[in-house]
Amino acid sequence: MGIGTTDPDPSALLELESDSQGMLTPRMTSDERNEIISPATGLLVFDTDLNVFLFFNGSTWQQLSQPSNTGWVALNDGDYFLDLPGISINDSENPENFTDINLNFTNHPSDNVIESFAPTGVAASDFFDNSNSRITPINLGDSVEVRLQFDAIPDANNSFIVIAFDIATTNGIVIFQKTVPLLRGSGDLNKVSESILLYQLETFVANGAKLRLGYSSTSGSPGNVELSNFNLVITKLSGN
Repeated sequence: MGIGTTDPDPSALLELESDSQGMLTPRMTSDERNEIISPATGLLVFDTDLNVFLFFNGSTWQQLSQPSNTGWVALNDGDYFLDLPGISINDSENPENFTDINLNFTNHPSDNVIESFAPTGVAASDFFDNSNSRITPINLGDSVEVRLQFDAIPDANNSFIVIAFDIATTNGIVIFQKTVPLLRGSGDLNKVSESILLYQLETFVANGAKLRLGYSSTSGSPGNVELSNFNLVITKLSGN
Protein backbone atom coordinates (compact mmCIF):
# COMPACT_ATOMS: atom_id res chain seq x y z
CA MET A 1 0.00 0.00 0.00
CA GLY A 2 1.28 3.45 -0.83
CA ILE A 3 0.30 6.97 0.21
CA GLY A 4 1.73 9.66 -2.05
CA THR A 5 3.14 7.05 -4.41
CA THR A 6 1.68 4.71 -7.02
CA ASP A 7 4.69 2.39 -6.88
CA PRO A 8 5.27 1.33 -3.25
CA ASP A 9 8.17 -0.97 -2.45
CA PRO A 10 6.90 -4.57 -2.40
CA SER A 11 8.77 -5.29 0.85
CA ALA A 12 6.87 -2.55 2.72
CA LEU A 13 3.42 -2.99 4.22
CA LEU A 14 2.97 0.77 3.87
CA GLU A 15 5.12 3.34 2.05
CA LEU A 16 4.65 7.07 2.53
CA GLU A 17 6.07 9.61 0.10
CA SER A 18 5.97 13.41 0.31
CA ASP A 19 8.23 16.38 -0.34
CA SER A 20 6.28 18.73 1.95
CA GLN A 21 5.01 16.67 4.89
CA GLY A 22 6.36 14.20 7.42
CA MET A 23 5.01 11.29 9.40
CA LEU A 24 3.77 12.23 12.89
CA THR A 25 4.03 9.52 15.52
CA PRO A 26 1.91 9.49 18.70
CA ARG A 27 3.06 12.16 21.18
CA MET A 28 2.55 11.77 24.92
CA THR A 29 3.99 12.57 28.34
CA SER A 30 6.15 10.10 30.29
CA ASP A 31 3.22 9.32 32.60
CA GLU A 32 0.94 8.63 29.65
CA ARG A 33 3.58 6.38 28.04
CA ASN A 34 4.05 4.42 31.26
CA GLU A 35 0.29 3.84 31.44
CA ILE A 36 0.26 1.92 28.14
CA ILE A 37 -0.92 -1.59 29.01
CA SER A 38 1.29 -4.44 27.72
CA PRO A 39 3.18 -2.42 25.07
CA ALA A 40 4.19 -4.46 22.05
CA THR A 41 7.87 -4.99 21.29
CA GLY A 42 8.83 -2.30 18.79
CA LEU A 43 6.09 0.15 19.84
CA LEU A 44 7.27 3.69 19.04
CA VAL A 45 6.19 6.96 20.68
CA PHE A 46 7.53 10.49 21.11
CA ASP A 47 7.90 11.46 24.78
CA THR A 48 7.07 15.17 25.15
CA ASP A 49 8.62 15.39 28.64
CA LEU A 50 11.99 14.02 27.49
CA ASN A 51 11.76 15.30 23.89
CA VAL A 52 12.98 11.97 22.52
CA PHE A 53 11.66 9.03 20.51
CA LEU A 54 11.33 5.89 22.63
CA PHE A 55 10.57 2.32 21.59
CA PHE A 56 9.64 -0.67 23.73
CA ASN A 57 12.33 -3.36 23.43
CA GLY A 58 10.26 -6.11 25.01
CA SER A 59 11.15 -5.33 28.61
CA THR A 60 11.73 -1.57 28.90
CA TRP A 61 11.47 1.74 27.03
CA GLN A 62 14.66 2.66 25.19
CA GLN A 63 15.72 5.82 23.38
CA LEU A 64 15.63 5.35 19.63
CA SER A 65 18.97 6.88 18.66
CA GLN A 66 22.37 7.41 20.24
CA PRO A 67 23.73 10.97 20.54
CA SER A 68 27.10 12.04 19.19
CA ASN A 69 28.35 13.44 22.50
CA THR A 70 29.45 10.20 24.16
CA GLY A 71 33.05 10.40 25.29
CA TRP A 72 34.75 12.40 28.02
CA VAL A 73 35.62 15.93 29.05
CA ALA A 74 37.96 17.32 31.73
CA LEU A 75 36.96 20.60 33.36
CA ASN A 76 38.58 22.91 35.91
CA ASP A 77 37.06 25.93 37.66
CA GLY A 78 39.98 27.63 39.37
CA ASP A 79 37.94 30.78 40.03
CA TYR A 80 35.29 29.12 42.19
CA PHE A 81 35.57 29.72 45.94
CA LEU A 82 32.94 29.08 48.59
CA ASP A 83 32.78 29.34 52.38
CA LEU A 84 30.38 26.46 52.86
CA PRO A 85 28.46 26.88 56.14
CA GLY A 86 28.36 23.98 58.57
CA ILE A 87 25.22 22.07 59.50
CA SER A 88 24.36 19.69 62.34
CA ILE A 89 24.92 15.95 62.06
CA ASN A 90 21.17 15.39 61.89
CA ASP A 91 20.83 17.92 59.07
CA SER A 92 23.75 16.30 57.22
CA GLU A 93 21.58 13.23 56.62
CA ASN A 94 19.12 15.23 54.49
CA PRO A 95 20.48 16.59 51.17
CA GLU A 96 17.78 19.27 51.16
CA ASN A 97 19.98 21.01 53.75
CA PHE A 98 23.00 21.01 51.42
CA THR A 99 24.28 23.88 49.28
CA ASP A 100 24.20 24.06 45.47
CA ILE A 101 27.69 24.20 43.95
CA ASN A 102 27.34 26.62 41.04
CA LEU A 103 30.40 25.83 38.97
CA ASN A 104 31.08 27.56 35.67
CA PHE A 105 33.38 26.28 32.93
CA THR A 106 34.39 27.89 29.66
CA ASN A 107 35.94 26.29 26.60
CA HIS A 108 39.09 28.42 26.32
CA PRO A 109 42.21 26.27 26.93
CA SER A 110 44.43 29.38 26.65
CA ASP A 111 42.93 30.73 29.88
CA ASN A 112 45.08 29.60 32.81
CA VAL A 113 42.27 29.98 35.35
CA ILE A 114 39.27 28.25 33.79
CA GLU A 115 39.79 25.66 31.10
CA SER A 116 38.16 22.64 29.57
CA PHE A 117 39.28 19.91 27.22
CA ALA A 118 37.17 17.57 25.12
CA PRO A 119 37.72 15.02 22.33
CA THR A 120 37.66 16.26 18.76
CA GLY A 121 34.14 17.23 17.73
CA VAL A 122 32.83 17.21 21.31
CA ALA A 123 32.15 20.47 23.14
CA ALA A 124 32.34 20.90 26.90
CA SER A 125 28.70 22.06 26.79
CA ASP A 126 27.74 18.52 25.71
CA PHE A 127 28.74 17.40 29.20
CA PHE A 128 28.14 20.38 31.50
CA ASP A 129 25.55 23.14 31.20
CA ASN A 130 27.04 26.38 32.53
CA SER A 131 23.68 28.17 32.53
CA ASN A 132 22.37 26.06 35.42
CA SER A 133 25.54 24.27 36.63
CA ARG A 134 24.27 20.79 35.79
CA ILE A 135 25.82 17.72 34.22
CA THR A 136 23.96 17.24 30.94
CA PRO A 137 22.24 13.91 30.25
CA ILE A 138 22.35 11.49 27.33
CA ASN A 139 20.24 8.38 26.81
CA LEU A 140 17.72 6.87 29.18
CA GLY A 141 19.41 3.91 30.86
CA ASP A 142 22.97 4.97 30.06
CA SER A 143 25.37 6.16 32.74
CA VAL A 144 27.74 9.04 33.49
CA GLU A 145 30.99 8.56 35.39
CA VAL A 146 32.14 11.65 37.28
CA ARG A 147 35.60 12.13 38.76
CA LEU A 148 35.20 14.96 41.28
CA GLN A 149 38.17 16.71 42.91
CA PHE A 150 38.34 19.85 45.04
CA ASP A 151 40.26 21.45 47.93
CA ALA A 152 38.70 21.78 51.38
CA ILE A 153 40.02 23.63 54.45
CA PRO A 154 37.74 22.94 57.45
CA ASP A 155 37.50 25.08 60.57
CA ALA A 156 36.84 22.09 62.84
CA ASN A 157 38.35 18.71 63.68
CA ASN A 158 36.49 15.44 63.04
CA SER A 159 34.67 17.08 60.15
CA PHE A 160 33.29 15.65 56.92
CA ILE A 161 31.79 16.61 53.56
CA VAL A 162 28.65 14.96 52.17
CA ILE A 163 28.56 14.80 48.35
CA ALA A 164 25.19 14.53 46.60
CA PHE A 165 23.87 14.76 43.04
CA ASP A 166 20.28 15.96 42.66
CA ILE A 167 18.32 15.44 39.42
CA ALA A 168 15.18 17.42 40.29
CA THR A 169 14.54 20.93 38.95
CA THR A 170 14.33 21.89 42.61
CA ASN A 171 15.96 19.92 45.41
CA GLY A 172 14.56 16.51 46.21
CA ILE A 173 15.62 13.62 43.93
CA VAL A 174 19.10 12.45 44.95
CA ILE A 175 20.70 9.64 42.92
CA PHE A 176 24.04 9.68 44.75
CA GLN A 177 25.07 10.56 48.30
CA LYS A 178 28.35 9.82 50.10
CA THR A 179 30.05 11.04 53.27
CA VAL A 180 33.76 11.85 52.88
CA PRO A 181 35.82 12.46 56.07
CA LEU A 182 38.25 15.39 56.09
CA LEU A 183 41.17 13.59 57.72
CA ARG A 184 43.32 16.68 58.13
CA GLY A 185 42.14 18.85 61.00
CA SER A 186 41.09 22.44 61.45
CA GLY A 187 42.92 24.88 59.16
CA ASP A 188 44.62 22.14 57.12
CA LEU A 189 44.22 21.55 53.38
CA ASN A 190 42.31 18.40 52.39
CA LYS A 191 42.39 17.08 48.81
CA VAL A 192 38.99 15.49 48.15
CA SER A 193 38.76 13.03 45.26
CA GLU A 194 35.82 10.76 44.46
CA SER A 195 34.70 8.64 41.48
CA ILE A 196 30.93 8.57 41.05
CA LEU A 197 28.73 6.56 38.67
CA LEU A 198 25.37 8.16 37.92
CA TYR A 199 22.70 5.97 36.29
CA GLN A 200 20.42 7.96 34.00
CA LEU A 201 16.83 7.78 35.17
CA GLU A 202 14.03 9.55 33.29
CA THR A 203 14.27 12.63 35.52
CA PHE A 204 18.03 12.81 34.88
CA VAL A 205 17.38 12.75 31.12
CA ALA A 206 14.91 15.61 31.53
CA ASN A 207 16.85 17.81 33.99
CA GLY A 208 20.51 16.80 34.24
CA ALA A 209 22.32 16.45 37.60
CA LYS A 210 23.26 19.15 40.12
CA LEU A 211 26.17 18.88 42.57
CA ARG A 212 25.25 19.69 46.20
CA LEU A 213 27.53 19.58 49.26
CA GLY A 214 27.01 19.53 53.01
CA TYR A 215 29.60 20.16 55.76
CA SER A 216 29.43 18.94 59.34
CA SER A 217 31.47 17.52 62.22
CA THR A 218 31.07 14.72 64.75
CA SER A 219 32.23 17.26 67.37
CA GLY A 220 29.21 19.51 66.81
CA SER A 221 28.06 22.05 64.24
CA PRO A 222 31.17 23.63 62.66
CA GLY A 223 31.45 27.16 61.28
CA ASN A 224 32.42 26.72 57.63
CA VAL A 225 34.79 24.99 55.24
CA GLU A 226 36.69 26.77 52.46
CA LEU A 227 36.14 25.07 49.09
CA SER A 228 38.12 25.82 45.92
CA ASN A 229 39.85 24.45 42.81
CA PHE A 230 37.06 22.21 41.52
CA ASN A 231 37.89 19.66 38.83
CA LEU A 232 35.47 17.38 37.00
CA VAL A 233 36.21 14.59 34.55
CA ILE A 234 32.89 13.53 33.03
CA THR A 235 32.68 10.34 30.97
CA LYS A 236 29.45 9.36 29.25
CA LEU A 237 29.03 5.61 28.92
CA SER A 238 26.54 4.06 26.51
CA GLY A 239 24.74 0.95 27.70
CA ASN A 240 23.96 -0.14 24.13
